[in-house]
Amino acid sequence: SRGFLASVHVEPDRAAAYHPLGRLLGTQVTRWENLPSLTVVNPIRYAKPGAKTVLWGTDSASRRWIVLAQHRYGLGRVAVFPVRDSWRWQMHSTIAVEDLTHETFWRQMLRWLARSADGRVRVMASADPGVPGEPVEIRVQAFDETFAPLLDPNLEVSVITPLGDRESLPVSWSVGQEGPFRARLVPEDPGIYEVVATLRDGDPSVASARTLVRVDSEGTEFFGAELKRERLQRLAAETGGRYFGIHELDELAQSLPARAEGREVLTRLPLWNAPVWLLLLLTLVGTEWMLRRRWGMP
Repeated sequence: SRGFLASVHVEPDRAAAYHPLGRLLGTQVTRWENLPSLTVVNPIRYAKPGAKTVLWGTDSASRRWIVLAQHRYGLGRVAVFPVRDSWRWQMHSTIAVEDLTHETFWRQMLRWLARSADGRVRVMASADPGVPGEPVEIRVQAFDETFAPLLDPNLEVSVITPLGDRESLPVSWSVGQEGPFRARLVPEDPGIYEVVATLRDGDPSVASARTLVRVDSEGTEFFGAELKRERLQRLAAETGGRYFGIHELDELAQSLPARAEGREVLTRLPLWNAPVWLLLLLTLVGTEWMLRRRWGMP
């Protein structure tokens, strides 16, 4: 059978400008829009939960394919790059001989993958991007010199706002867990927030870590909102349903059942919630008592 091939124009994800794998720095690097197309050999359109897409590729049919994605694996990291001809960024006729795009990309990729394990402090954000006014959970882990989790570390968490102001964030302990500790950031304005977690053992600090939280005025609600027809059709087939397109609305109305099947529902209510029956019961009891008194019955 014929294998999958797609010629795609590569562009970074919206957040890739702040990721080591998505940055091409320096004066001898070609801009993304001027790079030649690459060939994707594995059709990957959606990243697994927890993975982050760094580079996208758009083919001639305007379909988007993942060109580069990364994911944490244990204490390390992995990346997927389903492309067979990245050398085109070096050997293509439109690329100048002194251009360092290819070298810069692979150098940053290998350095990122081979980077040593995280230090004694690790900080992560729950949302990317965030939205002004919506809380972002900051998770922090701290370890001792043997990298055993610290139960009561002297942690300081602060945030540098897009305006350059530095604010402290209160840290709370996760009940029943040896970390992570949690802090809560509520951004007020869009922009890049730098969160810094510092482990102090007296003075000066002995370990620190930082992460960036991008806050978008629109968030992710308006991105990736295109119709995912193939996914909906597959979901309908697997659950015994049927997918209807916008031009099939008349068929949708005709396929609905004429009436829903009814069923009996037994509801128990306290007697005082039924005043008519309560009054009737009290009347019967009172009448019985009066008749017994008149007839001399015990």
